[in-house]
Amino acid sequence: MTTTPTTSTTTTSGATLRVHPVSPAELGRVRRRGRDLWGNVPEPFVSRGGDQIRCCLRHSRRGELLWVVAHAPLTVRRPWREVGPVFVHPEPCAGYDPSRGLPDFIGRRPRVLRSYTALGAMHYPGNRVTGPGDDLGGVLRELLDDPRVAEVHLRNVEAQCFIARVTR
Repeated sequence: MTTTPTTSTTTTSGATLRVHPVSPAELGRVRRRGRDLWGNVPEPFVSRGGDQIRCCLRHSRRGELLWVVAHAPLTVRRPWREVGPVFVHPEPCAGYDPSRGLPDFIGRRPRVLRSYTALGAMHYPGNRVTGPGDDLGGVLRELLDDPRVAEVHLRNVEAQCFIARVTR
């Protein structure tokens, strides 16, 4: 039986960052019910390659079967809770290897970083846009050093899609 890790860790300048893909438990419920948590039937598609897969935090390969499902990275019901599409595997996968640190593809492109408090409110002073040459780990560490910030959501710039959640 394969164990699916729920988080990945990386250490940057003494601070440990935990990278959380879409929860295997949430995906298990979606697979059993045949509907995402908002009642949508998962939409299957064959990838052309390069799609950001949120259950294992890697790019897809050409011809790989994926699902699009609705996901909300914030679990608390607050006005800042957003539901949006994410790409996942229709079957359980190996997840993301915790020994790898931040996934390679995350730091290669500009990213939107949204900071949230422990109560699920957006912490506007902690929102950033990073460029391809920026030290993403350093920026995340700086944001999470703020005691008001409980988690940071990584999003892609073009579509604003959620990629992963990062905590201390």
